[in-house]
Amino acid sequence: MVNIFFIHRFPFTKDAFIRDEFEYFTSKGYNVRYLDVSHLLKKKKLEANTPDYIQEYVIHFDTKKAFANFLIANAANSLIVSDVGLLLNSAWMYLAVFKAGVPHVAFENSVMPKVRTKTTVKEGKLKVIKHLKRFNYTKIYNKPIELVDYLRAKKHLQPAIMAITSRKKLNAEKKVLCSKETNIRYSMSLDYKIARQVNESRIIEEDYAVFVDQYFNHHPDFKTNHIVHYFTAEQYYPELNKFLHAFSRATGLKVVIASHPRRNSEQEKDFDSDFELFYNQTAPLIKDAKVSLIHFSTAINFAVLFNKPFILLTSDLFKRSSIESNIEMFASYFEKKPLNLSNYNQELIVTDIDASINKVKYEEFIRDYIKHPKAKDETFRQQIECALQLAGFT
Repeated sequence: MVNIFFIHRFPFTKDAFIRDEFEYFTSKGYNVRYLDVSHLLKKKKLEANTPDYIQEYVIHFDTKKAFANFLIANAANSLIVSDVGLLLNSAWMYLAVFKAGVPHVAFENSVMPKVRTKTTVKEGKLKVIKHLKRFNYTKIYNKPIELVDYLRAKKHLQPAIMAITSRKKLNAEKKVLCSKETNIRYSMSLDYKIARQVNESRIIEEDYAVFVDQYFNHHPDFKTNHIVHYFTAEQYYPELNKFLHAFSRATGLKVVIASHPRRNSEQEKDFDSDFELFYNQTAPLIKDAKVSLIHFSTAINFAVLFNKPFILLTSDLFKRSSIESNIEMFASYFEKKPLNLSNYNQELIVTDIDASINKVKYEEFIRDYIKHPKAKDETFRQQIECALQLAGFT
């Protein structure tokens, strides 16, 4: 039996189960498993919101050695598919992959675009702050080891048999995994494919606005300080709820929440009970909304693809954070003025909002970040099936 092993930086979720086509590949007779090395990559135990019915598909590893031994024992007839790039903190993983001789596929899907070409002074400071916030002696102690592993991984590199990307250029950490022999598949992003599958029927009949929930303060990127921030959930959600009520009163629009897929039932209490939460419905909700309210989520992809207006929301709470930087990035690209949750005039809220559509920017954004001009009309499953052929498994 051929094994397909998926590896991501986070614990296994229903979203990954669906996105990575577990049911389809299992139905075709493949042994499909999620190799959970998230805490080894993140150096911190992350909350796993894995439903019981998909627990059988995940294999947890407590140590790097256990992971390496597993690959060696299962090297025959196996393919690894991962969106983890080759970095200092992942070099150990790729050393194990290369040593076992398991063919691998590198892919990028629905990743945050970097629309600026130059690093600003503010971005430079944020990088320094991020490193300081994530500082601990264990990491410093391990840095020389990680650097050695990285150099060894580059020296003993076994190039990816395929790389899948919707970008004009692969990210550096994915590009380093490739060679001239790597089959580069220019792709439509996952969001593009999802948007095409949305049917015409509406979830909500009345006019509404949708807020795109980014799971602030609970998301693993907050726990690991990957997102630089200086506020708590107890500060953020009351301010957000107050604004959403004001926005609804000023515009006459019902406000609903496109909930982050990782949010659990207990955390639903972050939002006032007046706001209905919807899970795994972000694309259809944005398609039919009068306007979307967004911080810096990749859900902007859906607003662009459906040619719908969106409003960027910022806050005084975000000052000096990477959240502020990312919002400013989108504001600059789409030539929009963000609306501040901390400081707005309810009487003027309708005239203050910038819900315009810049069609030229929308088309440019699709071309640069959502659907590569050379992309073939193929699904993720077709791409992986092609990789299986390249590996000699079909």
